[in-house]
Amino acid sequence: MKTVLVAAAVLALIVAGLLTESRRNIEVWHGLPEVQ
Repeated sequence: MKTVLVAAAVLALIVAGLLTESRRNIEVWHGLPEVQ
């Protein structure tokens, strides 16, 4: 079960990273000045 939990945690981190990357790309494409 530990391997399942670890795999789920890794997937969650990857998904979160992809979401933040896509958000940054969207902000850049829209030209929003509030990109940190």
